[in-house]
Amino acid sequence: GIAVDFMLEVVAVPWTSCQKWLPYPVKQEGGHVLYDRGYEDAALVGGTVVALFVLRALIRPLVFVPIGRLMGVKRKDDEKFAEQFWAFMYYLLAWLTGLNIAMKSDYWFNTAHFWIGYPHNLLEPEEKLYYLIQLAFWISMVFVTLAEARRKDFVAMMMHHFITIFLVGSSYVMYLTRIGTAVLVVQDFSDIIL
Repeated sequence: GIAVDFMLEVVAVPWTSCQKWLPYPVKQEGGHVLYDRGYEDAALVGGTVVALFVLRALIRPLVFVPIGRLMGVKRKDDEKFAEQFWAFMYYLLAWLTGLNIAMKSDYWFNTAHFWIGYPHNLLEPEEKLYYLIQLAFWISMVFVTLAEARRKDFVAMMMHHFITIFLVGSSYVMYLTRIGTAVLVVQDFSDIIL
């Protein structure tokens, strides 16, 4: 409906400004620009890992803890609330962004288009940026898990992070981003609830 369309457009990043610094542009007929993959994408992912790590470190105590206090969260639960709120906000934004990309694609409710024209080596700018940010997020979660106090599920969490990094990274390299986007949208939705 109208409300969902509005939310999806609000979440959509102004992609035209991102196009100026995305690596590997390929100009198409009519002036439309799509993006290929390459080694410079690693620099974009690395910078995003650092940005996410710093953003998380700043926003949790400066924004999420005060929100928790306003909601009646006890001081002893500040850290847990801030962590859960960070995860909720990331997964909500990632899900809405991925859903927006998927809904505008030719594979939305037509999975045959996962394979029609394969390999899909050129991406729309928002697809490329979305996928690289997802990869960066999971890499940053490795560093978050290492930096925090060890929990009982440390080994399971590290395995989860590395498997997710492998799946997202390999699907990007192997031109399987359509399938990967569909999987990420489903997974991010379930993570919102968790």
